[in-house]
Amino acid sequence: MSEEKNTTRTERGARILEELKAKAVSSDTASKAEVKEEKPEPPTREARPARGRTARRGASRRGSSRRQRRGEKERDATQESKAPLLSAIAGIAIIGGGAIWWFAFRGNTPEDTEAKLPEAITETAPEPKLPIVEVQAPAPPPEIEEQPAVEVIEESSLSPEEPSQPPPSAGFTAPNPGETIEYKGITELAILDLTLVPSLPKWGGSSDEDWEGIKEDVVLFAANEGVHSSRAGDRLVDIGRGAFPGIVNGMLQGSWVTKEDNRFQLALNDLLTKMSGKGANFGWKSTEALDSGSAEFLEAALFNKKVAAQWHWLWIRRFAEDDAQWEGFTAKKGAQKSTEPGASPGPSRSTAPPVDDFDD
Repeated sequence: MSEEKNTTRTERGARILEELKAKAVSSDTASKAEVKEEKPEPPTREARPARGRTARRGASRRGSSRRQRRGEKERDATQESKAPLLSAIAGIAIIGGGAIWWFAFRGNTPEDTEAKLPEAITETAPEPKLPIVEVQAPAPPPEIEEQPAVEVIEESSLSPEEPSQPPPSAGFTAPNPGETIEYKGITELAILDLTLVPSLPKWGGSSDEDWEGIKEDVVLFAANEGVHSSRAGDRLVDIGRGAFPGIVNGMLQGSWVTKEDNRFQLALNDLLTKMSGKGANFGWKSTEALDSGSAEFLEAALFNKKVAAQWHWLWIRRFAEDDAQWEGFTAKKGAQKSTEPGASPGPSRSTAPPVDDFDD
């Protein structure tokens, strides 16, 4: 009986130990642990008194049955003693697998990442240690020269400038007889009044009768009477040197205000050009396409007036006295000089008037 009690106590102690281990491992694994229920102890037979050989046989049978039951109980106790160990190992494996699944899958969800990331950074990231660097003060900037004050432009000065006015014209002083006309600096047509210039005298090689005929032809040519005027112009060109001063006097005494006036002046200028072997006309400007009184017309008429003053200069300085100058003026372009004895050597200098005073 004492052995049965000890066996019962051992079984109860094993069950209590198994329950304590199961609770310590996990509540989840406690339900999965295989807990063997206690086997009901078979009912014992009441001992009956035996007599003789029959009693001894019954006693030996009872002894063998007790030993058999004791061996079975010891095997069951051995198996029960191994069950808690196997349950603990299984529980550890289940807990480890669950932890791996949690951190590998459950812990990587967006909610866990957002919630755990700051905590992980604050816990694991060490504070960076910056190297100690010496800060050198920058060099002082070079001295800057003081800039001049900016002139403030008033709004009124930003308005578009009016066109600049030409400088005032120089005045005109009529020359004395035998002097040339000074027209430098004159910029207005009315100021250059050629009617104040003294008339040129006749050429020394012309008689008084020739001179009177020359003046009559100049008047007839200016009348523009068709064939008569054309023949008068041809006679003047044929006379040549003697008619030159008469034609210049007609230009000086004529008008320059209208297109018709400039047209007549151009006709007189053409007579002098025909006398020239090279067709000199000093760049006469036509006024036919210009409006009378316009700035362009007045400018062109003033230029033509100065051409008349150039013809006046040529007669006084070159042609009136110097035969060589006249011959050089009338010589045809490309004409060869004569090599016969006593032939004139030709002009000694250019017959062109100076252009320094010839303002455009």
